[in-house]
Amino acid sequence: MKCVICKTGEVTKSPVQVEVKVGYDHLLTTVEAERCVDCGEAYYSTETLQQLDRLRDDFARKQITPRSVGTVYQIPLEGVHMSTRFSRDVFAAEPFVV
Repeated sequence: MKCVICKTGEVTKSPVQVEVKVGYDHLLTTVEAERCVDCGEAYYSTETLQQLDRLRDDFARKQITPRSVGTVYQIPLEGVHMSTRFSRDVFAAEPFVV
């Protein structure tokens, strides 16, 4: 199958790391999906999306307590000097939200 985003890459099965946002928390997990070998666009099956929904719900209900793997720091906008130039990449990455 050709990728519907880049139109050139082949889509193959591969493990994909997914970030699921639950309030201010972010869960990282790896799922089987199909991914474009050129642009990296991921395609998820209905079963995988349901699995991610269950993961989010279980975490929200405190039925699972995964270990913490890092710390997130928030820098308020007023703490950033307005002449500071940011790469588009800093703001381009968005988590997968279920």
